[in-house]
Amino acid sequence: MTMLYVALDQGNRLDWLQSGTIIALLAGSFILAIGFLINESLVEHPWAHSSVIMTRNIGLGYAIIICYALSSAGASIAIPGFLQNVVGLRPISIAGLYLTGAVIPVFLFIALAGLLLRRFDARLCIVLGLGLMALGSQFGSQLTISWAPWNFFPTVILHTAGQSFAFFATIVYLIGNSDPSRSTAVSAYIQVVRLGSVEIATSILATLQRHREQYHSDILNSPISATSQQLHVLLGKLQHVFGAGTRAHLESLSVVATQIRSQATVLAYSDLFVLSFWAAVAGLAIAAIMVSMPYGPLHPDFKPPPPEAPKS
Repeated sequence: MTMLYVALDQGNRLDWLQSGTIIALLAGSFILAIGFLINESLVEHPWAHSSVIMTRNIGLGYAIIICYALSSAGASIAIPGFLQNVVGLRPISIAGLYLTGAVIPVFLFIALAGLLLRRFDARLCIVLGLGLMALGSQFGSQLTISWAPWNFFPTVILHTAGQSFAFFATIVYLIGNSDPSRSTAVSAYIQVVRLGSVEIATSILATLQRHREQYHSDILNSPISATSQQLHVLLGKLQHVFGAGTRAHLESLSVVATQIRSQATVLAYSDLFVLSFWAAVAGLAIAAIMVSMPYGPLHPDFKPPPPEAPKS
């Protein structure tokens, strides 16, 4: 897991399979993971047998966690990335947005999720959470270069509510579907899937953001040439700011290049919100084929048995 985590964390920086270090880390982690699964299938008393993943409800629950991680990572990367790299704000300047839109409300949403799970099926809470995350990502996909921190408030609050409902309900659903004799394995794989999917989602989105920024930059630059009329009109307007001369002309071109780069970055972050939206939609599709968890202490209809009368 350590080798895999390092490979995913450094993959985007080292350009993935173009780096021998990343290839070695991925190959090593894959070989060790296969060895672990083989060992668990051969020993008399396995600790985390892979068969728990093959159970319908358990496997679908893990798939929900992966979709959840991919959807939440999109907003967690795009919002601070845009505000710091495009708007130029420091982290302290956006703390108020997260304090009022995420940190404080999360206590209310977790409590509300607990109440809903005592009265309704966990699948309803999962659908509600993923639906809110999809809606928040849809708002974020309308991103423009003029946005300020508080333009993201609907996205942040919707994602906070959706993450609270979806993840909490998925954990309850997985535990409610697990055999008590294999609850240790189910709990272990929950942590593996949760941490692994978050790192995978972060790596995928960071790589996607880099490639999409380059793509949008190429698209925006393609119609610009030395004979472009619009370019010369814009440079003429900038001459009133920088004046005439070679140095002023270079400064004007630098301003145009900076604006194009900023717009390409904005479009790339918007694409992350789009991917976040479709990840939440994929989670909703998976939730549609999940079946109710078996009757037990975590089932909303569960009634504890009355206490036995003391024997005389």
